Amino acid sequence: MGSLEKSDITKISIIQNWIARYIMQHKQKTELKSDISLIKSS
Repeated sequence: MGSLEKSDITKISIIQNWIARYIMQHKQKTELKSDISLIKSS
């Protein structure tokens, strides 16, 4: 216990990429919703 295998590091990297991509997509959707709200209120 406590040691990492090369395959573990690869899995961690993949998961980090998934999380980063999800955060970026969520941020874009939130910004788009905000823009739409501004347009509707104008």
